[in-house]
Amino acid sequence: MTKIIDVSSRSKKDGKRSIKILLHEIHVEKNDTNKNGLHWDLNYVKEALDSIVGMPICAEFMSDEKDMPCGHGLIGVVENEYGQLESVFNGEVVGSIQKAYIQEVNVNGKNIKGLIGEGYIYNQRYPNFTKWLKKEYSDSVVDTSIEIMGLSENDNKIIYDTTCECSEKYRVPMKYSYSGVAILSVPPADENAIVLEVAQNKNVEGIRMDKELQEAFDKVLNAIKDNSVKEDLSNIKELNEDINAKNIEINKLNGDIESKNIELDKLKNKEVELNNTISEKDKTISELNETIVKYEKQIEESEKEAKIKELNEAIAKYSDEDVKYAETEINQYKENPLEGNLDMILGKICRGLVEKKFTEINSSNLDIFSDIDNEKDSDELDIFN
Repeated sequence: MTKIIDVSSRSKKDGKRSIKILLHEIHVEKNDTNKNGLHWDLNYVKEALDSIVGMPICAEFMSDEKDMPCGHGLIGVVENEYGQLESVFNGEVVGSIQKAYIQEVNVNGKNIKGLIGEGYIYNQRYPNFTKWLKKEYSDSVVDTSIEIMGLSENDNKIIYDTTCECSEKYRVPMKYSYSGVAILSVPPADENAIVLEVAQNKNVEGIRMDKELQEAFDKVLNAIKDNSVKEDLSNIKELNEDINAKNIEINKLNGDIESKNIELDKLKNKEVELNNTISEKDKTISELNETIVKYEKQIEESEKEAKIKELNEAIAKYSDEDVKYAETEINQYKENPLEGNLDMILGKICRGLVEKKFTEINSSNLDIFSDIDNEKDSDELDIFN
């Protein structure tokens, strides 16, 4: 049989701990922005207010203890089943916002208009995180950071107000929805986005000191009354101020590291895009070079055919016996017509014919310089007919 664990004496509201968060400041002055350059306009915030109900409270844990959170946990962007781009996070859902409204609150010593979210933390599922949250809330400030996305009808792309010039330093979200709020241990973009309240366990009636602790506490109080430890207290105060200053500096450095990591990721993505572009261009160049080589070979073959055709036409008027005077040169020409010399071939054929005529004349013992008496004899001695 399944056992039912009785947790009523250790938890509140079925393992949930109530929480109240200032999600972000609503800017009154037109030029005010958070560190990310976002200007939250009251009218646009009101239009997106309903999307907050049911919104998850998230934490990117730094260890398996799941106590101290870090940042948003953004790991990339993927395409959903509708072909739209969506951000992907590796943070865990540690709670939920159940109510949202706009209210003026006092934060860091000044009154601001803020977007407030009320909900609960899953105390029973994340007890270590709840302990860390309560301690940080008691000791200092717990920072948060809101997450937004575009509407489905706009392909999940955030639409910004185009009546003002949009840039990295100034943008006004106009059509969007709230998708989550992260609890951070690094500096947020909105220094006013903090946890306002964390419910304490009402079963605890108070803090009880043992006898030794009570005596030590009384001793300190008596010493303060006697003015004997004022100097030590002053030193402690200075030390605490130094510690706070260092903590602020550390938080700022952590924020700088997160910003640099984001910039590094963008540069890596840009490098991948450029490498892909270079690969595509190299592929195109290679294909073009192959095409050029192909056409150059075709042109070369055409030129060879033209040269051989020119040779055949030039020697067509000679007999096969006449052509043999330049047979070697003709064969060489046909093997490499682009480097052949047609005039040299024709000249060799002509020289062969002249030599042949002279040989015939000499063999007939005719005097080629004697007087020619009649037309018949003249025709017979014409060696150039």
